[in-house]
Amino acid sequence: MSKCSEADGSYLLKDMPPGKYVITAEPGSNKAKVFYPGTTEKKSAGVVRIGTGEHLGGFEIRLPK
Repeated sequence: MSKCSEADGSYLLKDMPPGKYVITAEPGSNKAKVFYPGTTEKKSAGVVRIGTGEHLGGFEIRLPK
């Protein structure tokens, strides 16, 4: 997905099917992707698991300036 955040940086992903996900943010041109929980290395990314009917929140990714 792209450009899914609001002006304040928050986002809401609706109707995600149950499964495992890696959340990424792309800060802009020529900058590395940032993976939840705040790493630029995909191998260190946290996996988010969503169960049937589950609502999750509170995930935060800080982008470098």
